[in-house]
Amino acid sequence: MISSSEFFQSSGGTNAAWLNTLYLRLLRRPPDPQGLDYWGGQLDEQLRSRSNVVLAFLDSDEDLHNLAQD
Repeated sequence: MISSSEFFQSSGGTNAAWLNTLYLRLLRRPPDPQGLDYWGGQLDEQLRSRSNVVLAFLDSDEDLHNLAQD
């Protein structure tokens, strides 16, 4: 769902807005400039799909740490 077109549009309809929402919901923090640039570049250059980015976030040490804290 989080990589769907509907969620993308409801998050602002741009890669930057969608990534901001992704950071806030999955990592529970605003994006850092380097991360936003990196992931935005991956999406802008079509090197990764939104689904791939979501999976990378979910597989990150930061997300796993957040889950362990719950």
